[in-house]
Amino acid sequence: KNRGKNQMYFFKPEDYTNFLRKRYIRSCLRKAIGDNYAGFELHFQPIIMSANENLFAAETLLRFRTPAGENITPFEFIPILEDTGLIIPVGKWILRNALLMCKKCREVYPDFVISVNFSYIQILKSPLFEDITEALEEVGLPPQALIVELTESGHLENRTAVQNVWRKL
Repeated sequence: KNRGKNQMYFFKPEDYTNFLRKRYIRSCLRKAIGDNYAGFELHFQPIIMSANENLFAAETLLRFRTPAGENITPFEFIPILEDTGLIIPVGKWILRNALLMCKKCREVYPDFVISVNFSYIQILKSPLFEDITEALEEVGLPPQALIVELTESGHLENRTAVQNVWRKL
């Protein structure tokens, strides 16, 4: 059906295996969100200034573990979050917790900055700019404390929604 009318597709057993795997991960993601994001973890990759080798910032990395303890790679779970729209609540959770970490780091490194990746789905289907400004205000950080990165930006450059968000940012 997804391929349109007058199309033919031959069943392959690995397609069914892939379908079951995605369904399992989707179920685990929904359960995790319902359980206050249990299973999601943020990791922070340091960003060092090459000129003086000082810590400047950190990039936020999302990880996910199922209730059974299986680590699911971002390559597997991020597309499922995007396809289901679950990236929107998870993205808000990421943003808030990354900013909280940034605030803690600023106690030692006053100019510390946190980098957060946002999905194109968040730009197209949520009030991303408002979410960002609200989170910054809630945590008590200035806008300069956040680096905004957009995934899949190549095919979105001419989209009005993307241009509007970037202009506001």
